[in-house]
Amino acid sequence: MQAGHGSYHNLRIVLLGKTGAGKSASGNTIMGLKVFEENAGFGSVTNECKTHFGEVASRQITVVDIPGLFDTRKTGDELKSEIEKCVESSCPGPHVFLLVIRLGVRFTEEERNAVKWIQENFGERAAQFTMVLFTHADQLNGMLLEDAVKYSEIQDIIKRCGGGYHVFSNKEKEDQTQVNKLLEKIESMVEKNGGEYYTNQMYQETQEKIREEEERKRQEEERKRKEYEDKIREEEKKMRVKAEKIAEEERKKREKAEKIAEEERKKREEAEKIKNERKKREKAEKIAEEERKKREEAEKIAEEEGKKREEAEKIEKERKKREKAEKIAEEERKKREKAEKIALFPVPAVVSSSSTITTTTFHFNKITKFNVPQKANRLLLKVSPYSETGFDVWSPLF
Repeated sequence: MQAGHGSYHNLRIVLLGKTGAGKSASGNTIMGLKVFEENAGFGSVTNECKTHFGEVASRQITVVDIPGLFDTRKTGDELKSEIEKCVESSCPGPHVFLLVIRLGVRFTEEERNAVKWIQENFGERAAQFTMVLFTHADQLNGMLLEDAVKYSEIQDIIKRCGGGYHVFSNKEKEDQTQVNKLLEKIESMVEKNGGEYYTNQMYQETQEKIREEEERKRQEEERKRKEYEDKIREEEKKMRVKAEKIAEEERKKREKAEKIAEEERKKREEAEKIKNERKKREKAEKIAEEERKKREEAEKIAEEEGKKREEAEKIEKERKKREKAEKIAEEERKKREKAEKIALFPVPAVVSSSSTITTTTFHFNKITKFNVPQKANRLLLKVSPYSETGFDVWSPLF
């Protein structure tokens, strides 16, 4: 690619710089007329690309003023559109980019990045067509320019610009000496560059490289994004697998714990069952023991009563014998008859608790009810001709 060539008597100048640096004032100083709107403050008055033509020191001059670099009121696309207008306005292309920097104020990050911004938007070669123009030299307050620009940050910018630097005092607009010296420095720079100027083709190639770089970055970011997403998905998959494994282990632990708890419950139930059965056996043994004692007591009482009855019967027999032998004989006869009648029924007879014996069954003159002792199931009775009821109680049956 070849840069453009042109006559030194037809110079095309593009003013670049941050808002408030004095671009418009410098343009007016170069043109010797107030063709660009100025503002004494730091606010931007150039919102779009502006171009003015004129003759200065027997030279045809084209000055293009573009909006301030890093202007927050414009988007990147809007500023790029203004730059394209700037290049078209200086067709076939500018001989110099004047990077306007204001003296007497704090040097900011924007000034540090100004040359970088030019190279990013106009290409690497744009630096050889760039010259630093310091403004507001009247604010140095007696300080020599060499002292004002000796700082390393400023020197770094000057070294990166192929055209060196120049200084303006925009308050001394009638002093054309500073303008003539600027034009001479521009012509020296052009001569140093072999008469070349920055062309629209260079700008388009730069923009194409920028687009390619942006596309490369976009693809790289897309690739990294996909890799990151794949990595995230893989990590999520691993986490899911790990979580599932942990969940499975927890499930097995729960099942094991539940199984152990179930076994413990069954053991407790079995122990409780054994305990209850033991209590039941003990209770049954206790009840059986009590019943045995009651039976023994009842048998003892029955035996004593039997002895008493026998004794009473013996006394009664002796008394009756003493009264009359005949009466005894008669009674014996009657008893034998009665005994013969009673012998028709089975002996002994078993009567349940609260059983009622009627005269129909045993041929007696009255109904006799027998009360069974507590906890006795039955009474074992014996037919007796000597009992009023016709029965003798042997013992309770449990």
